[in-house]
Amino acid sequence: MKHVYPYPVRPEAYPEFERRYARATLREDLDGAVQFATLRRFAEEDNRLVDIEEKLELYTETIEMGKVIWPFVSTLNAHNFDELVAAVKRRNLFLFDFWGYVPGTSTAGQSWGQYTAPYHAFEILERELGPRFLGMDNGEQDGRYIGAYAHMLYPDSRDRRKQFLNFYYYFAQLTDDMRHKITVLCSLNYGHYFASMGDHIMIGAETAQALPNSNLWYAYLRGAGKQYGLLWFGNASVWNRFGWKNYSATGDEGTNSEHGPECGTSLSLLRRLMYTHYTYNCSILGFESGWFYSKGLDGDKELGERAEATPIGQVQHGCVEFVREHPDPGTFYVPTAIVLDFYNGWTYPRHLYTRSVYKTWGNLPYREADHHIHALYSLIYPGYENAGFYHDERGFLTPTPFGDAFDILFDDARPEILRRYHLVILAGEQRFDEEICDKLRIFAESGGHLVLTAAQLTVARHGEWTGVTIRGAAERIDEGRVEYGGASYNEPAFELVPVEFADRATALAVTDDGNPVIIRSVVGSGTVDVIATPYGLGADPLVPVGVVANDPDEEVVQFYGFLGSVKAYLSDLLNAQRLIDPGNPRVEYATNYIDDRRLLVSILNNGDRVEPFDITATAGTVESVAEWELPPCSPDTLGYFPAVSRDSLLAEIGKRDTCDARSRIGPGEVRLFEVSVKDLGISVDAEIPIVDRSANTWLSLWEIGVLRDEILVRERLKQYFDGVKIEAKYLVERDRDYLEQEGR
Repeated sequence: MKHVYPYPVRPEAYPEFERRYARATLREDLDGAVQFATLRRFAEEDNRLVDIEEKLELYTETIEMGKVIWPFVSTLNAHNFDELVAAVKRRNLFLFDFWGYVPGTSTAGQSWGQYTAPYHAFEILERELGPRFLGMDNGEQDGRYIGAYAHMLYPDSRDRRKQFLNFYYYFAQLTDDMRHKITVLCSLNYGHYFASMGDHIMIGAETAQALPNSNLWYAYLRGAGKQYGLLWFGNASVWNRFGWKNYSATGDEGTNSEHGPECGTSLSLLRRLMYTHYTYNCSILGFESGWFYSKGLDGDKELGERAEATPIGQVQHGCVEFVREHPDPGTFYVPTAIVLDFYNGWTYPRHLYTRSVYKTWGNLPYREADHHIHALYSLIYPGYENAGFYHDERGFLTPTPFGDAFDILFDDARPEILRRYHLVILAGEQRFDEEICDKLRIFAESGGHLVLTAAQLTVARHGEWTGVTIRGAAERIDEGRVEYGGASYNEPAFELVPVEFADRATALAVTDDGNPVIIRSVVGSGTVDVIATPYGLGADPLVPVGVVANDPDEEVVQFYGFLGSVKAYLSDLLNAQRLIDPGNPRVEYATNYIDDRRLLVSILNNGDRVEPFDITATAGTVESVAEWELPPCSPDTLGYFPAVSRDSLLAEIGKRDTCDARSRIGPGEVRLFEVSVKDLGISVDAEIPIVDRSANTWLSLWEIGVLRDEILVRERLKQYFDGVKIEAKYLVERDRDYLEQEGR
């Protein structure tokens, strides 16, 4: 029986909500509706905003692009800033994420830099707008930290807790400058660390540009939001690695600065991203810029606009009207959580912010555990690592052979959060301390399905409940056959850990001489699977380890991959979680649960060929399929496809019209279908409340060095304790300035 947990995140239901320094944004703060972000700059003369009413009227009324106004940081210092706030309040709009903070840079002679949010402006925002003020900006700073700062740290500590503390200290200046009410727009996958802070009120990402794959990114953001009780939002950029899309001017200002209708992110990708963010249950949607034709330009941002929407604006306005007609896509179906260690610091094998590849925390080479994470992500989002590197835009969205149906959690997730998933896969290095062991055991005993590897189990102090006991160090097998699922796999060299398993366990895969490779145990009413190799990978690199090219329009090598038998096992396991099968692993698809008879199925084609599909249910019978018509956007529109592949893609789309278009999807298309299923065969779980275990319980800390460190590296502290008790001498031995800084 498949399980569905169909409840949206409600920040007010989390114990953290009352403890946060800044109140998390609630759905009712957003008028209980999906909102759209727009209008990122006002014209200024003599430090005054000169077009407040004109701009607000154009963007929010004349051609409605949204109600969430997203201004530039200089707006805060305008002499008539209070006029803007009054206009926003009168029109019932929102002010969001004042952008332009770049640490370590001066504002002198340029439009952005490191600044402190002026107190008078912050006070006006809080007093006049309340929760309709959606925070200051932590924008793209995780990328800047990883790419520009982390590699300068000396020594580059192998202790990942120390790496986390370095990360946290770096952001202490930003959070002080932003007065501790912050929205984060991630540029890498470090959203969990921001969400766990008490001063971030929403989390999101800027997709497209030269940034990471959106499927995996939102698996991180959804997981962080669900784990720490924050709403998430979506945004797509008109930029890419090579320049930006601009329907008002054309030119080439050098490296990364070509611009024009056929430059930057294609209209097709912008459109696909917006509708996937809608199905991901993002609370705010939107593009970065380019909504109207401009009278004048300042860089990539419009200063004066004609009342005529560009194709970018037409897509966003169309989505505004579509969401008004379809305000609720249902709850995004995610049966599987991938759980990482809190201090993992893992990021994509390559990304915009550095030419270095395969680095964790920005300065540590991948270890085997990190390659395990990459191999798992490559299985579920094949080609994700190419995002941002190709003129043809591959990798920003990928096929989803098992459905887009995964969240990424960190191991400090509360037990109540884990129980909202049916399948939990441990990825990468794990600590497996007593509390994590108990949490995972309870998850399995309550009916969950847990998957781990021998390397992860080896560090467990009390792992006997898994049904598997480690009986020695890993032994190398140079080659051999592994039997799994009635098939025989000729495996390359791999390591096998000798294990002993209980009577309640069976071997799913064995070597040709009978040694277990994958063991399944019954634990309570659930299941635990143990892969008896360190991480399920081959022992030797697939290519010689050495200098790796990291250039545009080129693949990056993958050093380690899953054994064939392990890959087949994981594929079977993930296929079993699906509610819907589109009949084609080359398309991207996802499922939203509407009610016990209706699902919303999204299908996207991110490839270069027309693809067939046939929606069937994995349980029950499909009774009807009705398409939700999206606002049209013709592939003939200038800039719809990347210039490098435009002609071939247009020719390919023409082929679709010669066959049954109802069961075909052309390159660059996104389609949504409401599917009615008889006897769906799912169990709708009851909502699981989060228990506050911390009331009136304090932790005594003795002989501590740095109080802030002691608290930060107890990442689960707030789940169990109201606070900490320290010795008086800690205060006596430190000066007032230090204590004030640490207190903040």
